[in-house]
Amino acid sequence: MLNLGVIVFSYLQKHPEQKFTAKDIADWILSNYLTECETKKNDSQNLKTNALQTY
Repeated sequence: MLNLGVIVFSYLQKHPEQKFTAKDIADWILSNYLTECETKKNDSQNLKTNALQTY
């Protein structure tokens, strides 16, 4: 299961001197964990958008 808190924390720890926007982090997550994001999206019962469609 995709744990975004752990993934983001680990990513930021590996790049302590860099600054990222939320979009930068989201783009990185989608490019590195696309399958997991698609699974999470498909399992969501309350999702009303298709944000992954552009990736």
